[in-house]
Amino acid sequence: MHASGESIIAYLENIYHDFQKLEAISLASQRHTLSINEWHIIDKIGPGVKRRIGDLAASVGVTLASMTVAVDKLENKGYLVRERTPDDRRVVLLILTRRGRAAYVVHQRFHQNMLDIMLDGLSKEEIAVLVAAFEKLQRFTKNAIE
Repeated sequence: MHASGESIIAYLENIYHDFQKLEAISLASQRHTLSINEWHIIDKIGPGVKRRIGDLAASVGVTLASMTVAVDKLENKGYLVRERTPDDRRVVLLILTRRGRAAYVVHQRFHQNMLDIMLDGLSKEEIAVLVAAFEKLQRFTKNAIE
């Protein structure tokens, strides 16, 4: 690997880890007692949406058993409720409670603030290049996984 490739990998690793730390610190200062994984599950469910637990597990990339444990915790904390469909009682849907919707808004604000800070001072052209680079990177990772 050439030197610029090594520095790109180092930047990606550092950004990933620093972003996780920043998110954990910022969200820990909120009145919600949630782990980072729980914040992301709430974010994936979203307000006003009924999500199947299996679909949620797939979108997060965990097993159904792992998601069930996480959902149990979130339900016990009052962030979501389970609902069974009248057509098929085996189907479990997840719905955010008022508390869950409030947490969702906090998480969205965090991401919007981060985005505003990251893009501040960049020209439209620089933002376009950044977006194009992220799109290529995401295509690569998705193709590599599949």
